[in-house]
Amino acid sequence: MVDSIEARTLRQGVAKRQSAESDEAFLQRVLPASFANPDGQPQVIHYAWRPNALGKQLFFSAYDAHEHYRLYVFVLDPYQADTYAVERFEVEREDSDSAGVAAIFFADTNHDGRKELLVLVNSSVVTPTVIDGVNWQAHTSHYHTRIYGYRLAAQDQRPHYQEYPHRDDLDEFETAAEVRQVLATPNRKYKARKAPHSN
Repeated sequence: MVDSIEARTLRQGVAKRQSAESDEAFLQRVLPASFANPDGQPQVIHYAWRPNALGKQLFFSAYDAHEHYRLYVFVLDPYQADTYAVERFEVEREDSDSAGVAAIFFADTNHDGRKELLVLVNSSVVTPTVIDGVNWQAHTSHYHTRIYGYRLAAQDQRPHYQEYPHRDDLDEFETAAEVRQVLATPNRKYKARKAPHSN
């Protein structure tokens, strides 16, 4: 039942919000399988990414209810009264067995006056390590940033989104502040990226 409700929401790409319904109740109702499998502590982000008179967009990250290695970021975007476009992006793991969202934030990555959605991902990779002649399996954290933009649509039409090409100059920065610093000076020579650290 839970899976069928969420599958229908994703297939339609639209969700109707009920009167006086809280953000959490809304997400639990239309995306029950994912909202029950949060990436870390349940956290809903409210942000005016695509400014409009209908309110802010809602964002959250969650693992797949059945294939737990899959990680998604959801965008719910009001474009008509009490009507939200629903978009799900699968977060690339970059050759990792597992990944987590370190930050969801917004920045104008291509300096066109519109902000993009950025997802900072921490992928944990198991690497063989020898310490004092003993073989160990170390977990090494690798960071990368995924970038998503929206395509302009006519008024009252459902907005659509796209993933932008990977930028390796944003790899291995561990905080949103570091990524923002790189993006703020696009013509600078990028400083040497920090080496991944083991856990």
